[in-house]
Amino acid sequence: MHSVRRADLSGLIRATRKNKNRDSLARHLDELSWAALSECLLPQVTEYRQLLITQGGKDRSLYFVESGMLRVFRADRDARLQLAVLGPGSVVGEGTFFAPVVRNANVEAMEASVVWELVPERLAAMADRYPGAAWRLAMGLGAVLSVRMLSVAGRLAIT
Repeated sequence: MHSVRRADLSGLIRATRKNKNRDSLARHLDELSWAALSECLLPQVTEYRQLLITQGGKDRSLYFVESGMLRVFRADRDARLQLAVLGPGSVVGEGTFFAPVVRNANVEAMEASVVWELVPERLAAMADRYPGAAWRLAMGLGAVLSVRMLSVAGRLAIT
């Protein structure tokens, strides 16, 4: 029998449950969803000022923030416009995760941070193995997008 390696998401789960923002995934994910995600997420540690997402990039990664703070900003030749600050329990990268378009903003660590990466291919594998958990995650991410779309600042900050 093939054994699957599960990541320890206890810190991420705590952070998500503490996040009381309207765009939190907390109420959408149950224990089975977290167990399924533990087989799909890849950890990353970011350093101060490290870019996690680059404006104009074509990657489709979604990030779950366990600890630290991330700044979402747009940049042009003359200025940087800060769009959002995201903390523990947040997600970022939801726009391009679902649509293969270029990133519309940068996301940089404001301090050392721990994030967990999910790519669309891993969600597809999760859907094959745990369809209910994948459905709950997709619906939760849809809710995040909806809440952010209803806010002018949120619309601008969707990456």
